[in-house]
Amino acid sequence: MGKMNTIKLIGKFIARPIREIVTKPAIRRINVYLYYVKHFKIQQKSVLLESYHAVNLTGNVYAIYQKMIQAYPDYTYYWVYKDINTVPADILADSKTHHVRLVKFESRQYMKALAVSEYLLNDTSFMPYFIKREQQRYMNTWHGTPLKTLGLDIKGAGKSDHKNIQRNLLSADVLAMPNKFTAEHLIESHDLKGIFPNEVFLTGNARVDNSLGTLVDEDVSALKARLKLPDEKIILYAPTWKKDVAYTTEDDVLQLLGEIKRLQKHVPAGYKVLLKVHYFIYDKLVEMGYQDQLVSNAIDTNTLLRGVDVLITDYSSIFFDFLPVHRPVLFYVPDKESYARNRGFYKPLDTLPGLVTDDFDQLLAECNQAYFDNWNRVYEGQYDNYQAEFLQFDDGHAAERAVQVLLKQPTTTERLNFNNNKKKLLVYAGGFYNNGITNSIINLSKNLDSDKYELIFVDYPRMRREKEYNMNRLPSRVHFLFNFSWATRTFIDTYNQNTSYHFGFNSKLVNQKRMTATYQLNFRRVFGNFMPDEVIDFGGYNKAVTGLFALSKVAKKVIFLHNTMWDEYNKIVNGRYKHRKNLRVTFTYYPYFDKIISVSKSANKRNSADLSRYADVSKFTWVENLVNGAEIEAQLADVRHQVETGTDLIELTKTKEPNGIVTTKQFHPVDQDYFNFVTVARLSPEKNHLVLIQAFKLIHDNYPKTRLYLVGDGPMRTEIQQFISGLGLDDCVFMMGFLESPMKFVSFADYVVLPSTTEGQGLAIMEALIAGKPVVGTDVAGIQDVINGGRFGLLSGKDAVSSPDSLANTLSLAIASEKYIQYVESVEKPLAISYITLTAKGQWVVDSDNWQNADVVYDSGDDGQLAIEIKHPEKYPNRAVFVNGLRVEATQPNGARYQVQNGSAIMVVLDLKQQVCFEQFNWRKYNQDTLNEFETRAII
Repeated sequence: MGKMNTIKLIGKFIARPIREIVTKPAIRRINVYLYYVKHFKIQQKSVLLESYHAVNLTGNVYAIYQKMIQAYPDYTYYWVYKDINTVPADILADSKTHHVRLVKFESRQYMKALAVSEYLLNDTSFMPYFIKREQQRYMNTWHGTPLKTLGLDIKGAGKSDHKNIQRNLLSADVLAMPNKFTAEHLIESHDLKGIFPNEVFLTGNARVDNSLGTLVDEDVSALKARLKLPDEKIILYAPTWKKDVAYTTEDDVLQLLGEIKRLQKHVPAGYKVLLKVHYFIYDKLVEMGYQDQLVSNAIDTNTLLRGVDVLITDYSSIFFDFLPVHRPVLFYVPDKESYARNRGFYKPLDTLPGLVTDDFDQLLAECNQAYFDNWNRVYEGQYDNYQAEFLQFDDGHAAERAVQVLLKQPTTTERLNFNNNKKKLLVYAGGFYNNGITNSIINLSKNLDSDKYELIFVDYPRMRREKEYNMNRLPSRVHFLFNFSWATRTFIDTYNQNTSYHFGFNSKLVNQKRMTATYQLNFRRVFGNFMPDEVIDFGGYNKAVTGLFALSKVAKKVIFLHNTMWDEYNKIVNGRYKHRKNLRVTFTYYPYFDKIISVSKSANKRNSADLSRYADVSKFTWVENLVNGAEIEAQLADVRHQVETGTDLIELTKTKEPNGIVTTKQFHPVDQDYFNFVTVARLSPEKNHLVLIQAFKLIHDNYPKTRLYLVGDGPMRTEIQQFISGLGLDDCVFMMGFLESPMKFVSFADYVVLPSTTEGQGLAIMEALIAGKPVVGTDVAGIQDVINGGRFGLLSGKDAVSSPDSLANTLSLAIASEKYIQYVESVEKPLAISYITLTAKGQWVVDSDNWQNADVVYDSGDDGQLAIEIKHPEKYPNRAVFVNGLRVEATQPNGARYQVQNGSAIMVVLDLKQQVCFEQFNWRKYNQDTLNEFETRAII
């Protein structure tokens, strides 16, 4: 590297963190927050209170505050606000007479309070940078009983759509829930049932204490006077706002205000209609000049409800808070059909305790004194059902119970448990790309004993079509957590991290203690109080995840190696080292793992030798990948059924989109008049497609009725397509792209080929064996274990990874021996093949580890020719010799002598029939043995 390039690299190294902190406000905020986290102790008897993302200071958090300020006036309270105009009058007064501090959301004062307060209260979620320190106690109260679906229960919801709520739930030491229904749906809809480590108490809704008037000694008249409410009876109209704020127009607002005017004209005399809008839309209406027609956001809704005589709402949880006062409710739901279709409800709308209508005229007609007087009698049954299911803890003492569990005081409050005794395995699967790693983890997840283990996958939230498809292939019982937002690192931490990314964690330039602390803070930020029994880096290529796992406080740590990793380190794709940037760091984390697991015995032999400089060889072991045998058998049965019905096109997949559109993918079966080779592999250099295509050209020149199909996609797609065209093979080599059920297509082929230069195991040829297809593989680690010396397929010569001539010989053998293929229960000793290659120095070399037969004699002349003589030819009637992909004839009448005049690769087979006597692949026994290996070696 030149001096100028070195200077440029150093300049970039210095400038990037500076530019990051200067140009990104979020990074600056995180730095401030982390400063207080790292350098300030917890402030005893301090409470931070944040409600509805600090848009208003109301609800459950407000009610708990009211209880605490009475009982614990010596505590310091930090109330978080965004707009000072939304702060209730009593909190403003308290800030002048008590230890109450008003802190603006995301100000420096807020960051400090969030970092050092002993107690944290929230009814929604803290921001993604928040880290619940071990000495803090975080209570989340949620913000109401849900009639509308939550989290993953929302129709069409993505797996990561509610990731920050999920993260907050894991961080909260205690949930103060209004009822069992809410607790169950909140936790289950955020994918936490069975792994939720925190306390869950049924305290009731603290905010309902204000509806019932148990927190403040004040009659309704005094309350109305204090809140400046009209003296008339009050009808509160409180609809859910369903549009995004950015898309709300003045016409939308005018329609809402028009509804208020029509209501006011039709209600009985002596009633006043007030409008209460969701806090999401309140600021928008104020900006548009309609503040005088709204109930102020500074008024606590539940305090307001105490003075309300009739409530009109839709799906808002406000009606659950109003029911305990036992006054009339009407439900106006103009979009109930579309809302049910697009969002969904937990309870049928016809069970609601009140009129349910989508017709505003009917609402006007029913909003009368007769309805108000008879509501209790008409809807008594529905009310009693809701009282029993949702309101049993809304008795005016919910705030008292919430304070008890927050401060860990003795309590009789009912506690729920959403954890189980299964072993928790936290797994990173490598990004769920269309590759063998993804197929392997999917197969494992389907077979691992769900009575013993909980599988929890962590990934990044950004979705791609292939990622979403593969995640949906996993069993529904697995869990997903997400690592998102800016990592927890300061300005100095960033330099330290970048140094480790360049030189490796073990470099003397890296402050390992600081780096470890950074990763452990981030682990706590991402996973909260969840501490798995074991972390498994199943991908093995992502340096950030490997570091996060390796340096965590988790007791047991395992990393998988899905290839011969030194070969991966040196792999070049499109002129650049594909994995070197990640692996040079990843390797240095190996010492911090308990086990380093290859996916085959032969790959482990290579990896333990190549990587022993990074970790003790005693940590290296192997666990083979499982196969999806049952799924493949079902796919083949489906193909047979389609063929029997006489269809010309075979259905590959059928998927139904959320919008109801069904997409079917089909293919034409390959022409059975040809000998069809197929390879199923990612289009990547190590899969060696270019050598395979060259070898196939030799075959096709000699056997024109042959075709080759390439199933897969990847970075070399364009290069491979151009290579095929350059050799004039467009009419016989076909690129099929990625197929979601490849064995359906493979079932029509004659042979499956895997020509890899490196391989962890060779899952594709194992799946082909399940499909009943013979296989050809190169003699490299991983594939060696699958083919097992020839028991399960044809293993090429060692030089076939780089010699098209040599690989062509094995393909030619496949064609020549097709009629002899048979499968038996066991092959005691596979027949050896003799491979002979011509070296660069013009010498013929027998390249066969297990070749021992005195009946085959080689004689090389001075002219570079090679004579092969087979003694006792009567013993070998099915013998064959192949040269550069062509089966050659003997040069003597007795057929026992072969004269090779030119060529670089020779293969001698003494018995074509015995050579293709293969052992049946018992995938069920294999999977059971592999599961035992996994539980013995990978689960510590």
